[in-house]
Amino acid sequence: MASEHHPTIPRSGARTLADEINIATRQLHTHLNRLITARLPLCLPPHTSDPRVYASGLLHFAHVYFTFESLWLDIVKDQPTSPSDTESASPSQNAPASTTDLDPTATSTSPSISPRVSLLLSSLFDPGLLRSSSLRADLHNTLDLSPDLLEIALTQAPSPVVADYISHIRTTVQARPHVLLAYFWTMYMALFAGGRWIRGQLRSGLWPTAGLLSDEKSACVPGISFFCFPGVLDGEDIKVAFKAGFVLKSAELLNAQEKAEIVDEARTVFRFSTLMVEELDRVVGGQQAQNTSVLPAGTASVEPAGNKSVPRAGSATLDEHTQKSALNLDPTKAPGGAVSVSRSPSTFIQSQPHLAALLTLVVGLSGLFFYFFIVSF
Repeated sequence: MASEHHPTIPRSGARTLADEINIATRQLHTHLNRLITARLPLCLPPHTSDPRVYASGLLHFAHVYFTFESLWLDIVKDQPTSPSDTESASPSQNAPASTTDLDPTATSTSPSISPRVSLLLSSLFDPGLLRSSSLRADLHNTLDLSPDLLEIALTQAPSPVVADYISHIRTTVQARPHVLLAYFWTMYMALFAGGRWIRGQLRSGLWPTAGLLSDEKSACVPGISFFCFPGVLDGEDIKVAFKAGFVLKSAELLNAQEKAEIVDEARTVFRFSTLMVEELDRVVGGQQAQNTSVLPAGTASVEPAGNKSVPRAGSATLDEHTQKSALNLDPTKAPGGAVSVSRSPSTFIQSQPHLAALLTLVVGLSGLFFYFFIVSF
């Protein structure tokens, strides 16, 4: 490809890739944020004080992290961070031994990738960013499942839209590994910007006796480690380094076409987040689908380059599944019938229809994160 060796380094004052993502997704973010903020009060007392409600929604959201982080690890393991880097330390030393430790549904197939893009993805890797282990710990602590039952639960996508989403991530990254940057920017930077506030809301509402809220050393308790980062700075140093590296390395190592594909993929992240919100509203709560599209008026439908299979809001793909369980999880039906519990998370959720909006909120927390990072940068 002619442009393979011609990265587009922006002039001083020109828009960075991060700027382009923020601008391109602003309208989608605004619409998604309206859906999320309308549900925020329902996630906390007096509406509920049961952490299993939060965890059941988090189960959906977690699969997105499991998928893109496992694909990232497939690429960067055993790779140097620069052509001359021969030190023994590598990303794999601080990462899980197998990608299935991050994504239980992952395969061993790694995408074909150029040395230039491999260098880019390796240079951005920081074990402190990874959220999969924290998500596992939170699900274990709040879903009230044994480790074995949790592993059973994680081997399948919890809903049709989530299944479509993770399939899309794998297919797209296999063809264009550089689009992982869309997930890095939206899912990590947004978490840094809004995660502390959300963490405080969840902690004060669901774990009020776990210590003083003003005590930063006690800011994280079992159940909300997803929102906590290692180090005395609570991830601020990780954020600064990641943001600087993202801006610098994307300018240095990506060409114009690759940047455009990353921006398109960021739009897709928002669309799928909105579809997950819509699915939970319709399926778990038994609510009727709204007559209007989940996309803002006047927003063109975004088609990721080279991929025609992403479901559209209100499409037949979503409608075909509206009568199915959003969780699709029953630990009482473990392989071989060897495992049994008295009450599964799905039974608990389905027995209380008023919890639908709560699940919707948690799955859509990414939308709230996006609100914070859009207004913060």
